[in-house]
This record gives sequence, C-alpha cells and structure tokens, in this order.
Amino acid sequence: MNRLVLVGNGFDLAHGMPTRYNDFLLGYLKRAFNSSGQGSLYQDRLMMVTSHDFQSQVSGLFEGLNTTDDLIEHCYKNGFLNALMNNKGIQIGSITIKPLIQVYIRSDFFRILLSKCNVNNWVEIENEYYLQLKRILKLGNKGNVPKELEELNTSMHGIIEALKVYLSELDCVGKNMDFTKIFEGDIVLDEMPLLKQEFSILPKETLILNFNYTSTVERYISDLKNVELVKVKINNIHGTLNDIGNPMIFGFGDEIDEDYQLLEKAKTKGFFKYIKSFWYFRTENYHNLIRFIESEEFQVVVLGHSCGLSDRTMLNLIFEHKNCKGIKIYYYANEQGDNFNELTEEISRHFSNKAALRAKVLPKPLCVPMPQINVKQLEGANIELEAADEIEPS
Repeated sequence: MNRLVLVGNGFDLAHGMPTRYNDFLLGYLKRAFNSSGQGSLYQDRLMMVTSHDFQSQVSGLFEGLNTTDDLIEHCYKNGFLNALMNNKGIQIGSITIKPLIQVYIRSDFFRILLSKCNVNNWVEIENEYYLQLKRILKLGNKGNVPKELEELNTSMHGIIEALKVYLSELDCVGKNMDFTKIFEGDIVLDEMPLLKQEFSILPKETLILNFNYTSTVERYISDLKNVELVKVKINNIHGTLNDIGNPMIFGFGDEIDEDYQLLEKAKTKGFFKYIKSFWYFRTENYHNLIRFIESEEFQVVVLGHSCGLSDRTMLNLIFEHKNCKGIKIYYYANEQGDNFNELTEEISRHFSNKAALRAKVLPKPLCVPMPQINVKQLEGANIELEAADEIEPS
C-alpha cells in the first residue's frame, strides 16, 4: 500500500513562513511604497506610487507609526481603500496628512483584492480571479468582453510576477522532526474501514504532492532514515520558483463547476489563460500523479492543504479514486480551537459519492493536530547562541 501526502500552504505556515495571500499583498505594498522613495515613482502592472518621505513628516506625531511599513500595517487594520487609496491624504485619527503618498491603481482586479484584504478577512486570489472570469462571461453583448478579459489576465500576470519575487525572499528558519515521522512512518490499516487488515505496514512508496512553490518540504527528505527503504518522492505539482523546466502554476482548477461549461462555449479567447488544467500539460507532473494513484491502493494524508475549490478537479480525482482507501487529516489547532470541521466540509465538496466520503475520511479521534514550529523560541535560541559565541573565554 502507498501513501499520498498533500502538502499545502498550512505546511509553510507551520514553519513560521508568512505565505498567506494577505501576507503577500502586505509585502508587495511595503516593497512598492519603500521603493518609491522620497518624491520618486514606483510603477508596475498593478499600480503607481509616489511617496514623500513619510518618516520625516510623521515621526513622533503618532505612537508606533514611524515608518512606511507601519503605515501599511495601519491601513491593513483600517481598510486600504478608505485609509490610503483615495489620494485625498491619509486619515489618522482626526488628522489628515496630505499629499504624503499618491497612489494610482492600474488594475480593477487588484483594487478588488485590496478591498478584501484586512485583519478580519483572508483573500483567496485564485477564487477571486474565477469570480471575475464568470462576471466577464455574463457580460455578453453588454460589455467589451475581450478588453476586460485582457485587463484581468494582465493583472493576474502582474500578481504572479510579484508573488514570485515575494516568495523568493522568504526563508524557512527551522524544522520539526515530527514531520519526518509523518513522511516515513507506518500506515495503520485498521484505522480505515474499507480495509479489513488489523496491523500496520510501511508504505511501499510515499509520494509528497507539494502544492507549494517553496522548497520547505524538500529539507526533510535528506533527514529521512533509510530513504531508499521508505521510497519517498516529491512531486512539485504546481511548479517551483525560478525553474523553467517546472514553471509556477497559478490560477483556478475547478472544471466541475457548472459555469465552467459556459466558459468552454465562449468564443472569446483568453478565458483559459490561468486555468490550471492547461498548465499541467507543460510538465509530466500530473501524469506521474496518475501513475502513482493507479499503481496501488493508497492512503491520503492532508498536511496543511485547505482542500479548497481552486484544486477541485485534481482533488476529486484523488479522493474518489477506487484505490483511495482512507483520508487522514492533520488539522491546525490552538488554544481557541481547530479547523478540523472546516477541512471536512471542504473535502466533502470534492465527493459526489457522500457514502464514500464518510467511509474514507478518518474521524477526528484518529486524526492529529499538525506539528508547529515555535519561530520566536527558535529565534531566541539563536540569539542566545550568538551571544555565547561573542563571550571570550576567560
């Protein structure tokens, strides 16, 4: 029997990496505003920014608001479009500072993302893109479909390029060996009612299906004991950063959606530019996944993947496959609660056979909270080590 591990963004988050789309948008804005400098201009496909030495004008006036990064965080809490993007100045309390920063949003799609990016809401860029595709499709003769479609795809291209830059600058600072145990441990057969065996076995093969663009998971493979024995492989199904042979795949992947058939009937070119299925043809990764799930019975391990609709076609293929005998969830948990129920609800969207859903998804007592890395504690340990190195021997 084999094991298929679905590694998603939650895996990077567990390593203390700021890889949510909100984190990316904040990082992008900070880069843009800091790059604009004093009176100079920053511009790309998404926006133009002119900044006028923020620090010298507000330093000392507002507690905790002394840098451009502080300004972005302030607007994140108070709404970007209201606090920053109206070009009428920045409202901080009862004081308006202007013309401190002038911003021109060149992309309607980017404006939508900013309007939804705040502390109380997580932006899902791929889902928002698909919603805009469907909106444009429904325009019909009432709008300029080719022009709006071209503008949307141009915006998406700009976002992808900015995302590449952002992710390329992130570092993973530590590891948790509990993840190694997940990758190389036994499969407990009696946890799965579709199997009648009552013992545990070492997987014949383990395939880590990595949906992330980062290389965080690859750092664990070299640590595996008897790596040849456990036969662990990685399939970077969505590509990797700065790799021409395995380009980054970013877009939407729900061909089961009812509106998708309407997209197929549309005569205007461009509706499929960022539909994932057509990008999968550029490498052998998808075919290698099919070979794996066809080869043996397998257990699915969900490790940080949200199981959302942006990967629905692929997840439906995996979950409803006859060789899939069980789905074990590693869910996120903290003092306030956990997301186990949310994950099961998302997984259910990928099943047309609900009886199979209930038979395959392991109940919560058999699932486990996902390991986490305490980044602050790790950084504190590194500081102590550095301080120790600086102490001269007596």
